[in-house]
Amino acid sequence: MTREELTIPERLYKVSGHINDILMFPMFATIIMESSGAGGQGLQYLLSSSNQFFCITFFIEWFLGLVSSRERKTYFFHWSNLVDLISTIPLGHLFQGLRIFRLMRLFRLLRVVVRAKRYRGKGEELLRVVAIVGATIFAGAYTIQIVEPQMVDSFVAALWWSLVTVSTVGYGDIFPTTTAGRTVAVILILIGVGVCGYVAGFMTNILADEEDDSDRLDRLEDKLDILAHHLEIADWPETRLQRAQNMAQSSEAE
Repeated sequence: MTREELTIPERLYKVSGHINDILMFPMFATIIMESSGAGGQGLQYLLSSSNQFFCITFFIEWFLGLVSSRERKTYFFHWSNLVDLISTIPLGHLFQGLRIFRLMRLFRLLRVVVRAKRYRGKGEELLRVVAIVGATIFAGAYTIQIVEPQMVDSFVAALWWSLVTVSTVGYGDIFPTTTAGRTVAVILILIGVGVCGYVAGFMTNILADEEDDSDRLDRLEDKLDILAHHLEIADWPETRLQRAQNMAQSSEAE
């Protein structure tokens, strides 16, 4: 479908998608600042209001996608669109005292992975790796800070713990002591095994692609040499015949 054939809801949906792609960065900045307790009560209120604004913009995009979809039922029940819808519900603000509802913000991290998978172009694999690794580490840090706040004294410490846990290094300087915290750690370790394997496969593909490109150039050069050799052989009898004709013409002229 060309640009001229797009309906108004479809155009608005594309525009809102681009806007929300840009808003992903300040959204995560506000979550980090709010989680780390930066600033006073005024700043925390501003951060909370900003998060509500992001929920509204994400819901507008989801709603426009539903309106412009030709298969609305399929659109509504698709898992990625359900993730988008749940991530627009500001349950973390409506129920600040309940940990389970604060964890609903993790759906915004899934939104990052989903958006990365939609991207097609140069560096798409790298973008997916960054999205998966970043979302996993951030989710682990945010979760452990909620379920076991006594373990970490800052969000930076939570990020450090999540990083070493996902990488399955486990320095032991910070460790969970409750059942909920250990459950989070087990989940991160299991995810980390898959993530590290994905990253290793990605790096292997990069090296393999470089080797393949070098091999392709070598094979191309060999084929060009063979082709040039065949052209010389094919041209040699014609050149010899031309020389004989020239000599015959010279003799007749004499």
